[in-house]
Amino acid sequence: MTEKTFEQWLQVYGRAWEDKNTEKFVSGFAADANYYWTPFDTPQKGIDEINKAFNEAIASQEGINFDSQILNVDNDRGLCQWWCSFTRIATQQLINLDGIFLIKFNEENLCTEFREWWHTDEFM
Repeated sequence: MTEKTFEQWLQVYGRAWEDKNTEKFVSGFAADANYYWTPFDTPQKGIDEINKAFNEAIASQEGINFDSQILNVDNDRGLCQWWCSFTRIATQQLINLDGIFLIKFNEENLCTEFREWWHTDEFM
């Protein structure tokens, strides 16, 4: 994994979220990937579970904007800070998220382990 490859992966991830494009979103994950939505949740295991969780999340979001900044790339891992804002459809409230991704990749630059930590202003 290089910094350039990691940046490209994050761009695909972010545009897929913004476009609510599930097929594009899961295309960056290995078939047996584990996705930890938070450090306390059981991971989504494999493309089908990641697909389902992503669809459930985006169903209540519109006007999504995603950005990230790489903090480190080391062998098969990438670390970045990320930001996202969207409007919650039911309430029309603007939501802001700020977080960290730690992502492990295989030789094909597909994510095998995705861990995220994030905060939201939704409940403030």
